Amino acid sequence: MCSSDLAQASAPWGARDWQTAMDQVAPDRWRVRELTVNYRTPNEVMAVASDVLAAVDPQAVTPSSVREVGVVPRAWQAPASDLVDAVLDMTARLRAELPDGKLAVICPPTVYDAVVRAGRNRFGTDLATGADGLDAAVAVLVLGEAKGLEFDGVVLAEPADWLDAGARGLRDLYVALTRTTQRLAVVHTGELPSVLGRLPDNGAAPGSR
Repeated sequence: MCSSDLAQASAPWGARDWQTAMDQVAPDRWRVRELTVNYRTPNEVMAVASDVLAAVDPQAVTPSSVREVGVVPRAWQAPASDLVDAVLDMTARLRAELPDGKLAVICPPTVYDAVVRAGRNRFGTDLATGADGLDAAVAVLVLGEAKGLEFDGVVLAEPADWLDAGARGLRDLYVALTRTTQRLAVVHTGELPSVLGRLPDNGAAPGSR
């Protein structure tokens, strides 16, 4: 038995349907059973992610979340020159809300290095990257490092950058949105992608000029 979510397969060689995936290894010896209950991602976050999933695959059924946390995801806009500071400000805010929680800052490659440099200056040894980030209070990760993991809170930076990759980027965005078990904050510079239309507009990011 294997468990997987094809909507999260973003590699160019990744299977897009179970027949393609399974006929290569177990022809005529497999069955599909859909898992329709989501125990990790809270309902408030899944409501946002469901629109991304629909864009990935209009036939996909959004898993039903069993939990609500009573806090809706947040979206904050910052000038491009202030993006890194805004991302770290939101990270600090989530740390205050979840003092014992594990946080992840998930960045596209375009801003990863800048977030890591500034984050180390701000959070010191509480922030780490890669495998070391799994033991730190704050992990700064690119999307590939976050797959399969979960965190109490996630700050997602500049989601539109992923969508430049088309369908693959939509899958990556879906993965990033669904890594959190409690809190989600999105920081962006331009207009939010239409697939994130359910995110409430919180205006300018705290501290933005």
